[in-house]
Amino acid sequence: DLLVKIDRAQYRVPGIDPENFAGFPDIKGEPVCEFTMPAEDLKEGLNKTGFAVAKGDESRVSLTGACLRGLGDKLHIVASNGHRLALYEVLIAVPEFVSILPMGAVKILSKLEDGEVRVRKFKEYIVFESHSATYTIREIDGGYPDYLSVIPPEDKLVCKVELYKEDLKRALERMVKFSKELKRFGGVAFHIQGGKLLLEYADPEEGEGKEEVELTYVEGEEMKTGFNPKYILEYLKKVEPERVWMKFTGEDTACVMGDEFKYLVMPMRV
Repeated sequence: DLLVKIDRAQYRVPGIDPENFAGFPDIKGEPVCEFTMPAEDLKEGLNKTGFAVAKGDESRVSLTGACLRGLGDKLHIVASNGHRLALYEVLIAVPEFVSILPMGAVKILSKLEDGEVRVRKFKEYIVFESHSATYTIREIDGGYPDYLSVIPPEDKLVCKVELYKEDLKRALERMVKFSKELKRFGGVAFHIQGGKLLLEYADPEEGEGKEEVELTYVEGEEMKTGFNPKYILEYLKKVEPERVWMKFTGEDTACVMGDEFKYLVMPMRV
């Protein structure tokens, strides 16, 4: 037991036998690959993409964690639940590898101290070493989906717009707050026409709402589709630039938002 005394206060905390405490796993053999990178880049990528990780009951097990993928000249940090995907890219020379981190590890690594972090990838574990701590993480078993194949190429776009992040964020927040029950809140229709974005939603019990958002750039044909407003809002709270892109290949295909920090969100019927 642990006894703590402070002035006239005394507290006793029960403990367990140290022999019953889990130790570090016995990792044998050489790492599959290793590299060093700024902890700031790793933290920023995990902080920005972690919101898109699937909950335990939403999808396949591999989507309940964040994926780190080395591509030789860049590191991808990816999270998805099957309906939306967040991709953060770090331009750094790294070996080719894939590792899926459980959400608990994502939260811990998001709080790393600044400085260099050494990353060593083993068969089932991945180890992160900073100047003050070492984290040994058992990876999630299973292959990660081919996320690059769902990102539409620029030459397939039929509509591309740019708008102020805060204008879209405030309009969607007002629509969501207008509903008494967010859990049953349906999708919001996005209608691009006449150089403007018209947002609409209707519910037989809650009423209906319409908002116009000015566009700073428009290219391509008119577009009408619908999205889960929560998915759009979660991205807008993470992205930094004042203006964001929305790129469309069709009314029934994913919308791509952002540039260096990409976000794909699937449409829904409204």
